[in-house]
Amino acid sequence: KAASKIINLEREQVIGNHYEYVFESNDLINELLFKCEEEVKTISSTDVQLICNGKNTTVNISVSPLLNDLNEPIGSVVAMEDLSNLDKLKSTFKKYVSKQIVDKLLENEDLLNLGGQELTVTTLFSDIRGFTRMSENMQPIDVVKTLNAYFDLMIEVVFKFDGTLDKIIGDELMVIYGAPIPGHDDTKRALFTALEMQRLLEDFNDTRKKVGANPIEIGIGINRGKTIAGNIGSKEQMNYTVIGDAVNLASRLCSNAKSGQILVSESVYLEVVDYGIFDFQRLDSIFVKGKENEVSIFSLVKCNCSPKVIAAFDLVLELLLKLAPELYYHSISHTLDVFRTSRNIALSEGISDSDLELIQVAALFHDTGFLEKSVGHEEISCKLAQDNLGSLGFNKEQITSVCEMIRATKIPQQPTNLLGKILADADLDYLGRTDFQEIASLLYKELSHQNNLLLEAEWDQIQIKFLRNHHYFTKTSIKLRTEQKNKHLQSLIEKYL
Repeated sequence: KAASKIINLEREQVIGNHYEYVFESNDLINELLFKCEEEVKTISSTDVQLICNGKNTTVNISVSPLLNDLNEPIGSVVAMEDLSNLDKLKSTFKKYVSKQIVDKLLENEDLLNLGGQELTVTTLFSDIRGFTRMSENMQPIDVVKTLNAYFDLMIEVVFKFDGTLDKIIGDELMVIYGAPIPGHDDTKRALFTALEMQRLLEDFNDTRKKVGANPIEIGIGINRGKTIAGNIGSKEQMNYTVIGDAVNLASRLCSNAKSGQILVSESVYLEVVDYGIFDFQRLDSIFVKGKENEVSIFSLVKCNCSPKVIAAFDLVLELLLKLAPELYYHSISHTLDVFRTSRNIALSEGISDSDLELIQVAALFHDTGFLEKSVGHEEISCKLAQDNLGSLGFNKEQITSVCEMIRATKIPQQPTNLLGKILADADLDYLGRTDFQEIASLLYKELSHQNNLLLEAEWDQIQIKFLRNHHYFTKTSIKLRTEQKNKHLQSLIEKYL
């Protein structure tokens, strides 16, 4: 079938016919076959444009003599490797994405649809502020050198976070995350790209100031939404890109961003707010071209975690994607809830930065044991932490501290120090929150799946007993959560009065 596709002839049209008929429109292959017959040896050629029966295909070709038992030539064997898709993919994407992305596409070409498909992507635009005015006072060669140095720096960041460089328009960059390969962390990577761009620009400008050059300042806009992705253009010039209203909004946000500012849409904010790793400032809504109503916007301020915590965050989230779907309560959402809450409690308790780092890592790992089983999951979580944290730069003493905190979450909770108390309180923070019923229902659903269906009355009695026996440990949680927790307890008791 593959050979028939390459030479553009059906099997019946090939069998029994002379090769000069089959390859009548390709002199090169006929020459290779003739030379093989004449010299009785294998002849090869690479990267050949095979024009065969109206079809153009790029191939590697090898022609070998076919010999009988007496070592006499009785024909030739033609082997061809179709390079068309490989070359098409390489030429399309090598200028847009990092080598890692190209390798993924080569491993699985099904990931790619150049003809056009609807994809939800995160789009980033960055633009140099006042560059046109600045360039008027520069020599043309200096303008080019400045832009090239700037783009070298920015594009390196784009590829570091596996973004797709869509295009460069003057002094503007357009980058997409989620095409050609969608990922669960597309928006997170876009935000890290923006923060890294601004950080590196500070160093870049320090160097420029030393030689008397004006600093460069940029504004960045980021939006997430549905787009059409594919190869778009003319027969002579095709480029992989994304188009749609979501892309236009990202561009408008970039235009509205001040120097040094990263503006993001509400869809971007909602995509990552549960991670708890970014600080945002809500701004006044704005009108943008193409939108009838005001658009809600946020300013990305910073990433509030250390690089080691981010490394642990990425590692754990990849692991937790494999959690069983029937873990309705002990899910990624619960881990992120504990991660966010533990930071808030730690800051309120006046914990040092180094201890905060350990608390956040313990929060991330504390339920990873559910990947194997629920009973005794704390020790499995500790084992996973011990196996992975050394490679992330944590020493034995720090890893031991992390494991102590994880063990402090085991029911009944018995933390032995402040760090353990913080994680224990974060793990059961929901008991004293207004979303108690919503989260408790997930635990009820999970337990019912494990132990057959629990009656509502049985579940209520379990909750009453647990709430009566539970108490918070930190001053922060005692102050903020005890009163509401007691209200939940009283509400459950009153159901049976």
